[in-house]
Amino acid sequence: MFKREDFISQALDIYSDEGQLMAIPKYFSLRTIAASPDTVGENAGWDLEDVKAAVQAHPNAVVFAEVDSSYMIDVCLRNMMGEFVDFEKKEADFDSPAYMGFLDFLKSLPDNYDDNKSMEYSGEWLRDGRALFSIRDIGRLTDFQILEENFGGSYICIGYPSPDRSPDCIIQASEAYAITSSAADKDKAWKFVEWSHSTQGEESELVMMSRNGFPTRTEIFEREMQEALEASDTGLGSQGGTTVSGTYVKYRKTTPEEIELLRSMIDCAGPEKSMEEVILEIIYEETASLFDGSKSAEEVAEVIQNRVQLYLDE
Repeated sequence: MFKREDFISQALDIYSDEGQLMAIPKYFSLRTIAASPDTVGENAGWDLEDVKAAVQAHPNAVVFAEVDSSYMIDVCLRNMMGEFVDFEKKEADFDSPAYMGFLDFLKSLPDNYDDNKSMEYSGEWLRDGRALFSIRDIGRLTDFQILEENFGGSYICIGYPSPDRSPDCIIQASEAYAITSSAADKDKAWKFVEWSHSTQGEESELVMMSRNGFPTRTEIFEREMQEALEASDTGLGSQGGTTVSGTYVKYRKTTPEEIELLRSMIDCAGPEKSMEEVILEIIYEETASLFDGSKSAEEVAEVIQNRVQLYLDE
């Protein structure tokens, strides 16, 4: 019924491994880092030095509006892991000056996040610069209007930092079905998968209101984008939504600029890198000693190097 070309390729990448497609998601969303242009400039894309500059220019600000500063490990290592691990040669380089410099940067981050005030951070704190970055999931066009409200005007979906400053965001999936190799009746299983994807764009208004994701079939995605531009209202059966801090946002029509922003984010999106989860877990475990002051950056780097190299050798 469908071909690979019928789906947004970045969505298929989520469940692809070495060219083999394992499952087909029905909907997708995008995770990005948003900030004020006053903090990061006007263009998407940045590197570690840009991140450091933004943080150091606002020493009293909360780093992230939704999570504590330790999330900076995920933010930076998403595209920096290749600088410290050669997966083909199975060699780690976490005891290098570059990585110890990164640990020193982590240690310097302000430890002033208070989970009890997280709603404030996502409201007035983002607007006045007391919180710098917002980790945002974009699953509806109206999510851009929520961002606009949170920042009190203009914002930049700058994405995750990368060494070459190329824009990057994470693509995520929902309602993805795979067929097990031991399935008793694969033909019926395939019919169910085909039926599931054939219903994209045919949801009831109630389902559309609760759906948090864009359709993965290109035809349906393009149709929904065009309908959003031509609609006389939001088309959601609702006139508004609320921010994390509880501020009511009266929705307006989607703008061409917002759809163009969404397209640009899809173009630069990639799935989370699952092959690095074990290494990230090791890094998180050991950097806890850095944050509590019980070990120096050099000591932490040495332990991470030994553990990761042992993992690679296995």
